[in-house]
Amino acid sequence: MEQSPLLKTFSESLCKFSIRPANQGDILLRGKHPPRIVVAVSGGADSVCLLHLFLQAGFLSSLHVAHLNHGFREESDQEAVFVSELCQSWGVPCALAKRNVLETCKKMRLSKQEGARAVRYAFLQDVAKTQGASVIALGHTADDQAETILINTLRGAGMRGFMGIPMSRNAQDCMLIRPMLFITRNDIIAELRSARIPFVEDPSNYDMKYLRNRVRHKLIPHLSEYNPRIKETLLRGAVLLSDEDRFIEIQLENLLPTLTPVIDDTVVSFDLALFLSLHICLKRRLLRWGIVRLRGSCRSIGFEHIETVLTKITGIENGKRLGLPDRMTLRKTKTRLILEWVDVHNIDNISC
Repeated sequence: MEQSPLLKTFSESLCKFSIRPANQGDILLRGKHPPRIVVAVSGGADSVCLLHLFLQAGFLSSLHVAHLNHGFREESDQEAVFVSELCQSWGVPCALAKRNVLETCKKMRLSKQEGARAVRYAFLQDVAKTQGASVIALGHTADDQAETILINTLRGAGMRGFMGIPMSRNAQDCMLIRPMLFITRNDIIAELRSARIPFVEDPSNYDMKYLRNRVRHKLIPHLSEYNPRIKETLLRGAVLLSDEDRFIEIQLENLLPTLTPVIDDTVVSFDLALFLSLHICLKRRLLRWGIVRLRGSCRSIGFEHIETVLTKITGIENGKRLGLPDRMTLRKTKTRLILEWVDVHNIDNISC
């Protein structure tokens, strides 16, 4: 049976992750089974269509839905009931949970959106572990990708920001995948209406106090007046940058052994002479690599911090520290460049 264009696009995305439904012959002859997949379903059009496409592609026996009630809105309880009833009608097992996200936000000093994201991903990983799943599928779309690229651009992002949302990433023992990143929201709505599949509308998607909504409902329509295919243009750019980013990562991986890195809990160091001989883009990438090894992320490190280090490093005296956020410093000896996480009691010696 010939696949619809939408299902074909979805199946091609799954192939990029080497995920295919095993037919009965494969199971009998080779013992192959497709991976267990947790599908995040909020009840909105995107996530409902994600589940629908998985079922259309033949993954029914592999799926387990996960729905988290954030408790933000009065409609949240009804949305949980909707997802539960939808899964029951489609024969898909479903894990439901309710979390006090606002309390988590206060404890972790996170914004409402950041806290919700942290709680949601932790919940999805818990469900995956319980179900023995190795894949978590999320319903981000081409529209989400275009919006994210524009938001990152407005905030002054580097290459990673211009790449937008990654199609996949590793998270603990699971792979997070987004197989609808090349499917538009218009196509999703058309598919659901054609198949007469219900979904819920989140009224907060129209609240203009959120930057994403202003980008979605105001900025993108305005840019479309200059380029009617602005979303496609942004998506194409993200693909090109992703390929180039991977190339740079490979260069860095090949280069690292020659830099004789030394890594422990508080220090990452490199060969100074070789570092200074590198192209500027590899210097930036190497500094960020070292910071991630020390602190787990570069979240507090902006463009200006890296550029300040690169500007000053050749001129500072050996042993003198350059200060970085999150109690990190950088110094050099005659032969080594040293990133260090500094004990708070010794931080008075840092020179910025």
